[in-house]
Amino acid sequence: MEWEGKRIRTLSQADHRLFALAHGIQHEWCALHWLVDGAKILFSDASNHAELIRGIEKYGMEREFAVSRRVMELVFGMKTSGILSSVKPAFFNPEGPAEYCRDRLFSSKPPRLIDSFVKIARFDLPLAPGFHAKLRRLAEPWKVPAQDALRQRLPRSFYALHVALRPFNVMGRRISRLGQKIAAAFPSGEILGAWALLACADLRLRLMPYSLNRGFIFGASAEGDKGETIISEEDMAAIRHLSGVVKHAASHPFLFNMTCLRRSIVLKDLLVCKGIRARIVFGVQKKERSRDRIPGHAWLRVGDLDIDTYGANSGLAVFSTSPSIPAETRTHG
Repeated sequence: MEWEGKRIRTLSQADHRLFALAHGIQHEWCALHWLVDGAKILFSDASNHAELIRGIEKYGMEREFAVSRRVMELVFGMKTSGILSSVKPAFFNPEGPAEYCRDRLFSSKPPRLIDSFVKIARFDLPLAPGFHAKLRRLAEPWKVPAQDALRQRLPRSFYALHVALRPFNVMGRRISRLGQKIAAAFPSGEILGAWALLACADLRLRLMPYSLNRGFIFGASAEGDKGETIISEEDMAAIRHLSGVVKHAASHPFLFNMTCLRRSIVLKDLLVCKGIRARIVFGVQKKERSRDRIPGHAWLRVGDLDIDTYGANSGLAVFSTSPSIPAETRTHG
């Protein structure tokens, strides 16, 4: 290939097809677009198959090819024919690794630590061509990662310390990934601050009795707020913005409970900081309890405006609004 007057070495068509198959099997065909590319190679014009088989035999990829072919047959329901069907490695059954690849392709669960050992048992060991290759694969999870060896350069006589340091390195990487996940979940400091308030509210409600939490829940903002409240456009914009901030923050609870009461408490305090009086409203279902309806709920009320980050106050009868304000009977529709 020539580009801007320079000759550049590139892969031949046959090597490119082999590279695509090798790349897919290296990643257990876990992405559909890789599998589609592989299917185009296997179910394409038969004139390319003879050259493909020669490359497979040259590089010793018979087992990888047998698994790849079986995965595509399981997923697409198509059978390969002709010379491709003649590639059958001795003493090797591709069904187990192929079913693992199919399960991995259709799984939506996040990877866990146990999945690494499942991969070794169902995929790596069957593909290993001999006893020594299987031993090397079994030892792979226990080797010191290259990133740790390069970051912590130890003298040869102290290499054994890498084994003792490995749990701390693994924990450090997990904490780093958790920090990246939290940073991605909370793109602004405002959302992170709301999340911290929700976490503190949850801890306080869990650890302290109601007698000490009564003022924390209801506060003083509702005192005397029995009349109509006129909500300006600026207040309405602030209500929408802060409701969205609290809802976004509560969508990532991690280890905390960030349900309706916690959201209402935090949103009430944020609105009070903006000079907007709000009170917490409690309601229960007027009809018989059903699976698709929550039995009780808490939300905010500013004047006659209900603010609900869940949107679940429909069909609820209000039984309490504040210790100092009599309960109302109202149907929310």
